[in-house]
Amino acid sequence: MRMEDGFLTTSQGQIAVRRIRPETHDPAAPAILLLHEALGAISMWRDFPEALARRFGREVIAWDRLGHGRSDPFPPGPRGTNYHKDIAWGETAELIAALDLSAPPILFGHSDGATIALVYAARHPVAAVIAEAGHILVDARTIAGLRIARRAWQETDLPQRLARHHGDKTEALFRAWNDTWLRPDYADWSVADVVGDVQAPCLVIQGAEDDYAVPEHVGWIVDALSGPAEGELLANCRHIPHLERAEAVIDRMAVFLTRHGLWDGS
Repeated sequence: MRMEDGFLTTSQGQIAVRRIRPETHDPAAPAILLLHEALGAISMWRDFPEALARRFGREVIAWDRLGHGRSDPFPPGPRGTNYHKDIAWGETAELIAALDLSAPPILFGHSDGATIALVYAARHPVAAVIAEAGHILVDARTIAGLRIARRAWQETDLPQRLARHHGDKTEALFRAWNDTWLRPDYADWSVADVVGDVQAPCLVIQGAEDDYAVPEHVGWIVDALSGPAEGELLANCRHIPHLERAEAVIDRMAVFLTRHGLWDGS
């Protein structure tokens, strides 16, 4: 396995990128691009990127969004209610263009990253989307989970644990996520109309005990999409299926990618 760490320059700042390639891989096959959660970073994927590269025999790319990990801080100013669109159609589009890929990628997004992946795919070509623990609206469990996270920030070592990945950007990152989603004006947020334009094949995965979404959210996302879409609710799983039930996630991906001609099982 070959791993390369580097940076790409966008109009908003430097973005940290990790590219992982098996020793033998098909350079023409769509790469898998990983989009992390609201508090995520390259380092928080752990060994999942390598497992994907090994199973599917293709390049896997992870990156730190602005304000995360080793990338530059957020652009100045408060985060707006349309920030998923801003990141999808701005930063993400710039990054994918800068990667100069040979084919439109397969997007694998987790949580906020899943929402961003779906919003990106509404306007840009992708081979497929795997949306894990994503949201297209705010539900009751979302609010409950956010309030629990706020208490953890105030009462536990959560700030110190996050700082291992984000350094001095940690508090700004947490506030940008938690404060935004708990604002009264965010209660009616939805991107259901936007993701209705997604034509690419989509696999929607969620843990049955997800801390931030009711089980029905899988069906809401599948029903909102225009292209071929299928859902998977994983038992005995909370908000991070790719770590909690990695083998099940990868096996489900294999079936999905094979069905849509994106992997031949070799």
